[in-house]
Parts: sequence; structure tokens; C-alpha cells
Amino acid sequence: MNTSNKKLPYLGHIDSFEFYTKEALEVSGGELGNKAYYSKDGIRYMDNDELVKNNPRPCVKCNRFRNSDDTDPCLGKLPGVKAACCGHGVCDGYIFFENGTIIRFGSVKETQITTYFNKHE
Repeated sequence: MNTSNKKLPYLGHIDSFEFYTKEALEVSGGELGNKAYYSKDGIRYMDNDELVKNNPRPCVKCNRFRNSDDTDPCLGKLPGVKAACCGHGVCDGYIFFENGTIIRFGSVKETQITTYFNKHE
């Protein structure tokens, strides 16, 4: 099977990264909107292969960096949430709740997330 151009649904089964192109291992939405891909030693930027953890970049939409707790700068820490992403203007956002529920949306403003969480804190 030729896997060089295949998009992967998850990376838990990859035991040998060298069989895949950078494009096949691309991180959906990138790193704060910056194009990035998975490598055996961490997430790297597409344009220069630098590790994201060694060279943080701001969000391409709002120009802010990740929060000190590694959360999305637009959403911050949300109660009852395992992971969340605003989409950074390059893809749909999502909220992954601790109970397994996932909500996907086109923009933070579209879903009025801030209003919801302010009412439920």
C-alpha cells in the first residue's frame, strides 16, 4: 500500500515516520494556524522543519501566543474541557469535552462560546 500521500485519521498506529511525507503527516489546522506536521520527535513547522516547542509562533489570525498553560490564546482554559481550538482562521474550531462530546464550529463568534462558558462557570 502506498502511504506517501494518504492523510492519517490518527497517529497512534505509526511506528515508522519515514514512510510518510510531511504532507501526509500534516497537523489539521497547523500550530496556531502555522502549517505543521508530526515527526517522531514532535510537531515541526512545514516551512523550516523546526520543532514547534523550540520556536513558538503566534496565531496567524490574532497574532497572540499560546497561554502559559498551553491553551489556545483565543479560548483559554474552559471548564469541563479536555482540548479546544478556535481554528485560527484556517480551519473549523472544536471543543472536546471531558465526557467525550465534541462540538465543531466555523468561528468562535459564530457559536458564542464565551457567552456560554461565562453563564456556566
